[in-house]
Amino acid sequence: HKKVLLIDLDSQGSSGLNVGIDVADEDVNTIDVLLGAYVDRKIETFDWEDVKNFIYTPTFFSRKRVEGTAKWETVYLPYGFDVMPSDLPLSLVELRMSMAGNNNPSGKVYSYYVYDLIQCIKENTDYDYIIIDTPPALGTLSVNAMMAATNGIIIPSNLDIMSFRGISSFKESADYVQTSAMNRGIEHRGILGI
Repeated sequence: HKKVLLIDLDSQGSSGLNVGIDVADEDVNTIDVLLGAYVDRKIETFDWEDVKNFIYTPTFFSRKRVEGTAKWETVYLPYGFDVMPSDLPLSLVELRMSMAGNNNPSGKVYSYYVYDLIQCIKENTDYDYIIIDTPPALGTLSVNAMMAATNGIIIPSNLDIMSFRGISSFKESADYVQTSAMNRGIEHRGILGI
């Protein structure tokens, strides 16, 4: 049995929604709030006490017979993984990430926002796998996710010509990310498969 965390970096929020996490619920903390605070420097570093409030263990309900009776009861069972859900404002966070380079003297976009978050999670938990669901387009969030995916990148793809055409530019970006990480002394395995 492996312990898994799914981080939803797609602003459509499908990963959380598909396991019943309603991001419209005011009590649900979505990753855009956390990343946005870090990008805008409202927080200087990720603090585990804050980060853990953005991680949910989704459940589904089932029926089980009450032992020794003919009655059935509803029980809630975990799916078997945790989720950091996202919301539509994540696209605004991506815009702020790309604009943050304007405040940087070098003019470069900081590509380690998600990497820094993953490091905080790794230091404080024992997840066997952390999976990052990214937007379908190659943008600042996707580059951040690739930088954070030091154990390897897997590219899901449809079997059509348009998808195959996009893979070559994605591969170039992934190769660049791998080289950049290694230049900073971060071991990065690059693309594991398509």
